[in-house]
Amino acid sequence: MGKLILIATAAAGAAAFAEMPVLDFAKTVPLRPALHGSGLGGCLIGAGAKRIDELKPLNFHGTRTHDWALNNPGQRLLDTHFIFPLLHLDAKDERNYFFGPTDEILDQTVNRLGLQVMYRLGTSIESVNSRRDWKDESAPKPGYYNCVEPADWEKYATVLEHIIAHYVEGWNRGYRWQDKIRYWELWNEPNDRPGGSWLNADGDFDHDRNLARFVRFYAYTLKRLKTRFPHLKFGGPAACGWKRMQFLKDLLAECKAVGYTPDFISWHMYTPSPHFMLNAPEQFKRLCEESGFGEMELVINEWHYLPYDGVWGDFGRGPEAYARTINPVDGLGSIEDAIYTLQVEEGVQHTILDQSHWYGCNPAYGAIWGIRKSDGSLNKPYYAQLYMGTIVGDCDRCAARAKGLSFESPWQAYGYVSKDGRRKYVSVSRFKGLSSFALEIKGLDGLRCTSIRMLDRDRDFVEVVDQQRLASGRAEESLTPFSPAVSAPVFRRKGDVFTFERFETGSVAWLFTFE
Repeated sequence: MGKLILIATAAAGAAAFAEMPVLDFAKTVPLRPALHGSGLGGCLIGAGAKRIDELKPLNFHGTRTHDWALNNPGQRLLDTHFIFPLLHLDAKDERNYFFGPTDEILDQTVNRLGLQVMYRLGTSIESVNSRRDWKDESAPKPGYYNCVEPADWEKYATVLEHIIAHYVEGWNRGYRWQDKIRYWELWNEPNDRPGGSWLNADGDFDHDRNLARFVRFYAYTLKRLKTRFPHLKFGGPAACGWKRMQFLKDLLAECKAVGYTPDFISWHMYTPSPHFMLNAPEQFKRLCEESGFGEMELVINEWHYLPYDGVWGDFGRGPEAYARTINPVDGLGSIEDAIYTLQVEEGVQHTILDQSHWYGCNPAYGAIWGIRKSDGSLNKPYYAQLYMGTIVGDCDRCAARAKGLSFESPWQAYGYVSKDGRRKYVSVSRFKGLSSFALEIKGLDGLRCTSIRMLDRDRDFVEVVDQQRLASGRAEESLTPFSPAVSAPVFRRKGDVFTFERFETGSVAWLFTFE
């Protein structure tokens, strides 16, 4: 058969698309593993430290080290002020550096897990903003400790040079991981409201003056590090959404003034719908081109699902507001979170991004940005990453974007080809939204469906069709409902048509294997 038609319906109704979308395996593009990254890596504290190997099946290509100090409480690791805590000491004396826990966690990451590392220099987020009443100017201002501008830029840059030399040149009984830790990021979210991740040394809370000072600091540090390590990649600044585009424009202008080009530009996005994430790279590309840096790599190294636009404010508004953000229906850790994650993971393969890191960073039980529920069991976003990791582990080609589907559509469909050319995968997912969908697939000549795995509210990326029926070409019904109270979907095939019936509304994904 040259083509297959997939149809999904939850209820009778008009077709969702004027023309049936088409997925064609005749046109393929390389699958880029660097777009399947996260903030997860080694771990020294808690139950997560005993379960590191659960990350291996996810087949992440790389990780970013941000916030690891927060996720390993009590350990002095990774952040610059933990490795070199007293800036008045001699920056060239190896006795003034404390590398032990950072060495261990990075060894786990690059050797045990086999991940490429983007090392974030500077500090984990201090979250001072969450302790400040911004509506009351007379309220006491909380202390700022880690995110304050270094008092001595020259010495601080020297410290950074020695930290990098420890990991890529072996300085101070270090390592030669220049091929494993190539990317070094300067700071994190400096454009957050003053005190979020940067505050001028004079304690000035004026936002514009803070940004202007950081821009100069960034350009100075970039020049120092690129001069010392021309073979490595330096960039940043992990910009958040607060006054972002003008800030980045000013930062790139300052870099041009000092005559040094960042190797990459990085930013963060948390959104309630995948298309915001997937359309953003074009905006950043235009900004780079207009600034004269059109060849810079584009990196989004924090992204995650948000249940609704006001979620940030609810984190500090008491139990009821917080419960809304983590409710099991559509909150963080839910199936909505998982299918959002999957659609972004698949969609970024068809953007101009160079790297992507999902902000699944906390291995602790019950961590809202993590992979485990409070009882230690794995959550739905973990299984979304297992779904994508299965594809990344076996495939090296993607079918071209399905014709007739935009990133704005709640339905998405993607195709993949295995490295040995023997298997083709078709991924179909729905993030909320429409209840009906039909898809024409071309290029499956001679291949038979051998597996259908499903991720939804009640299934964790498991087989849903009896293998005997698949072998006979009659994928007619699921035999694996997780509960008698849950109506399992019915899969029917007639000629070239697959239909999905009796699934409840909500987010869902299927992965079909043909061989």
